[in-house]
Amino acid sequence: MKKNLVLGAIKGYSYEMLSPFVSSFKKVSFNDDVVLLVNGISNETKQTLAKEGVKTSEFSYRGSGALNSWSRFWPFLNPLFLNGYNPFSRFVLKKILSLQIVRFLHYKDFLIANRDKYEYVLLTDVRDVYFQSDFFQKMNDGRVQCYEEYLKIEDEKLFNSDWILKLFGQEILKKIEHNKILCSGTIVGSVENMIKFLDAFEKVLYKCKDVSVCGMDQGIFNYIIRECYLDHVVINKYGSGNVLTVSNSDKSVYNIKDNMVLYENNTIISI
Repeated sequence: MKKNLVLGAIKGYSYEMLSPFVSSFKKVSFNDDVVLLVNGISNETKQTLAKEGVKTSEFSYRGSGALNSWSRFWPFLNPLFLNGYNPFSRFVLKKILSLQIVRFLHYKDFLIANRDKYEYVLLTDVRDVYFQSDFFQKMNDGRVQCYEEYLKIEDEKLFNSDWILKLFGQEILKKIEHNKILCSGTIVGSVENMIKFLDAFEKVLYKCKDVSVCGMDQGIFNYIIRECYLDHVVINKYGSGNVLTVSNSDKSVYNIKDNMVLYENNTIISI
């Protein structure tokens, strides 16, 4: 029987920053793998992660922190790749993209290399994610699961609306801004369907007008789900799925009891 996989990407984090993520997962899952794609972390952090059962895999990244100064060259490079991606254009993308976006290319590489080992995969942020139950036990649909946030795109001007405007222009923003924001920080599905999704993500990159702003992966993510109509993707409505984004949330849908975050009906929220 194949294992399931939790897959994240980090740069420069100490173990103290990772401890809530790691310790909470260990409490709810005993047989699944956690793999962190890492860049710029200390040997001490790697050793501590290994002791805690977390596997690490190095990935290359030239940017400083979350930002990559070379991303400013995209408007000049993009016309060279109008016929879609190829090994050279992919090489260029890996060199110029910011951390939040380039991680999806490395996720795809890792999953393709390990597709025979794992059944389901959770692609996840790390520092702000906390596990409360084994969500893989609740998986009965291999399609890629994405999760709505509380606000609509049009309600969040500073980041989400601005990302889509800069990435795809005013016309696309007007088409999709009435939809709820979809969180790109927690995405789960079968490995095979996730590879399909990541392939679509990579192809959409070539449509972007700009890739220089930190956090734009969520703009790309919302565009793909709302505009590309992928048949292997499912949208979980806010307040109904195994994942709850509590930032900018409607506090009436959950409560805190015995140090657990629960839905109103006392159902445990897995993540």
